[in-house]
Amino acid sequence: MRIAKNILIGGLSLQVVVFGVFLFIAIFFDLKATRGLGKEAMKPLRPLFLAFYISAVFITGRSIYRTAGKLLVHFVEIKPDHLCHLF
Repeated sequence: MRIAKNILIGGLSLQVVVFGVFLFIAIFFDLKATRGLGKEAMKPLRPLFLAFYISAVFITGRSIYRTAGKLLVHFVEIKPDHLCHLF
């Protein structure tokens, strides 16, 4: 049970880190494209980038919330003889 919890927490933590790296690359691309092409050329793409940044904040927040939740939850192992007490 402990191994499963550690794998779950590790996967969620990895998701937060990888999405953070992806977000960093997207911001870097946005800044470089704006400098290289100019603000006027990037104007049609600005709503797309804004939608991406807003959704990235929500996705990252949800991932952090789920990771913190799994860290704080105490998993209890249910044994077969305990199942008869549930019904």
